[in-house]
Amino acid sequence: MQYNRAAPKMWMKGILFIAALMSLVSGLQYLLFPTLIFRMGALPFPDYPFMWQTLGALDIIFAVVFLIALSNIYRHWVSILLIFLFKFSSSLIFLYYAFHQKELWNMSNYIFIDNLLWLIPLAAVLYGTYKFSVSTDDLLIDLYSSGFSDFSLDMFETNYGDNLKELSDQQPVMLVFLRHFGCTFCRESMQDIASLKQEIEAKGTKVIVVHMLEDEDSASLQLQKFGLDDIPTISDPECILYKMFKLKRGSFLQLFGPKVIFRGIIAGIIKGFGIGKEMGDLKQMPGVFLLYNGEIKKQFVHSSAADRPNYLEMATFE
Repeated sequence: MQYNRAAPKMWMKGILFIAALMSLVSGLQYLLFPTLIFRMGALPFPDYPFMWQTLGALDIIFAVVFLIALSNIYRHWVSILLIFLFKFSSSLIFLYYAFHQKELWNMSNYIFIDNLLWLIPLAAVLYGTYKFSVSTDDLLIDLYSSGFSDFSLDMFETNYGDNLKELSDQQPVMLVFLRHFGCTFCRESMQDIASLKQEIEAKGTKVIVVHMLEDEDSASLQLQKFGLDDIPTISDPECILYKMFKLKRGSFLQLFGPKVIFRGIIAGIIKGFGIGKEMGDLKQMPGVFLLYNGEIKKQFVHSSAADRPNYLEMATFE
């Protein structure tokens, strides 16, 4: 997508480059000299030094990830987020045990340099990617939604070659905008649509799935897993149709908030939908719209990625 090819700020690149160097240095230290931190802190040597060497290997992997992220920060922001969460949780674990075992404070300088020191800079980089997404969204939504018309709907065709405007003139059309095919909630949505497809069609409404993959065959393979291989789809890799319907990229809470985590456990683990490879834009928020005669009659815009629309109710047109 176009936003992924935009050049990030130089300070963002600088932070990641320095983080890569420091992760490499600390990783090599833990890997080659696993007892050094204990010797410097006047602490007993660990019984299993290989565990510290494993942490060293992990730091080296972090260095590699930071260097890869430098090639395209806006695309690899998830990798940066995961490292941030690791350092944040590691810091909390250390502080918890340090308050119970005072001698661990002798290691605090190393924990500070390796973890706590990087929380603010990495958070700044993540915030920078988010701000860029928001500003890009606002610009594109202003551009595309202002041109929403019958003519603009003519630009989009399904994988069967049917024109979206003509389809909406013939009967109500339910446009289901997905996030990405690896999203556990999108998998849940596809299962919901598959189970309700006959009832929705009985109401005279046609379901069309909008996704962000350029390769229609890859999208069809994903839909086949839920028995939706015959459902019409629209490929929108540049998210033009998403922006025409004013669907933004989500905030941190909308994508990773408590509700999302709770529902993610239910849908992903308990229901077994799992989490797959990102096939689309992980930040993009989904939505459902009922379109008729080129006009939006109903809409469900998600306030969080975990929201679950009532598709049968959305299909009812009076």
